[in-house]
Amino acid sequence: MKTSNLLISLVLFLLVAAGSIYFIQKFSGLSHPRLVSGFPQIPQIPNSVLLDSRVTTDGTTNPVFAANWKTSHSVSFVMNWYIRAFQQAGWEVDQTANESSEETWQYVTASLGDLVVNLDVEKEEDYEPTIIFAEILSQTDSVTRFVPIDGPAVSNEHTPE
Repeated sequence: MKTSNLLISLVLFLLVAAGSIYFIQKFSGLSHPRLVSGFPQIPQIPNSVLLDSRVTTDGTTNPVFAANWKTSHSVSFVMNWYIRAFQQAGWEVDQTANESSEETWQYVTASLGDLVVNLDVEKEEDYEPTIIFAEILSQTDSVTRFVPIDGPAVSNEHTPE
């Protein structure tokens, strides 16, 4: 009898604990964000934490995916890691975009098939985490993506064939 009461008490305790943890995560903002459905697979630096992700059309016909991560690594470490990771995964990396050697901000563009990734890595203060911002769009939309407020899209680039 004592064993069954102890077992019932233990089960009830575990159910209450599990329910409490679920409630705290769901309603207190402690749950971890996830990449939006359909987010293209790109390299992700180990031990980075996803802050948010979203998808918009932003005046284009195809979706534009964006996400932010944070990490404790330096800007140059993160940028060098991404350049190597993109190249190893078969992406074409535009090295000219990363001519900055600044420790506060660096930028690179990579493409694979019809996808283009604009990767921005920045750190405002030494005590703050490094923020990684990735925007992924279709190469066919990269020409018309940036539309002036007062008129139609204008571009000096030619449309990819």
